[in-house]
Amino acid sequence: MNKKNIQRFIDEWSDTQQIVYTLTEEIKKANQIVNIEIERLKNKNENEFLREMQPWFRIVIRSTIATIEAICYKLKRVTILICDHRKKPLTPTEREKLIEKKQDEDGKLRNYYLETKKNIKFALKKIYYAVDLHFEIEDHEGWKKLLDTIDIRHKLTHPKKKVNLDISPQQYNDASTGFCWLNKKIEELKKSPLFR
Repeated sequence: MNKKNIQRFIDEWSDTQQIVYTLTEEIKKANQIVNIEIERLKNKNENEFLREMQPWFRIVIRSTIATIEAICYKLKRVTILICDHRKKPLTPTEREKLIEKKQDEDGKLRNYYLETKKNIKFALKKIYYAVDLHFEIEDHEGWKKLLDTIDIRHKLTHPKKKVNLDISPQQYNDASTGFCWLNKKIEELKKSPLFR
């Protein structure tokens, strides 16, 4: 890798770390606000409490998934740079998924987005591959909570009935668990000699 490409990789990884940090701090602040509201409402009856907390729960869940999507986008950009630098093979389809562009029948590049669950798994799997770390998630509780949170966000984004807008305190907590799990997976990348 020439000097220019090394600097590009360093800049991209630095940007990725800054974005992860900034967005994670925003989620933490949102959760702090929610916790203040929970404390304020702790003496209310359950129905009042849930009615008052719904907007906050919905905001945090939407923000959490949007943050995760942004983080995955950056991870995929870093993955391409690492694979190209290390001459690690990627199939044409993997490259399309990483750059989020696909050539159509007319030769034009079109946006190519994976469904959120598949995108998270793909982004993590590929960056772990790029840095020679073993990746496994299937049975992890945090991963399951994250998948559940994505389903909830989908219902919030495309509600079929009013009940689809209702978020329980447990679902709110599960969103936090899923987000923490993802952050731990990103932290594990620092075990690779490439990021030291």
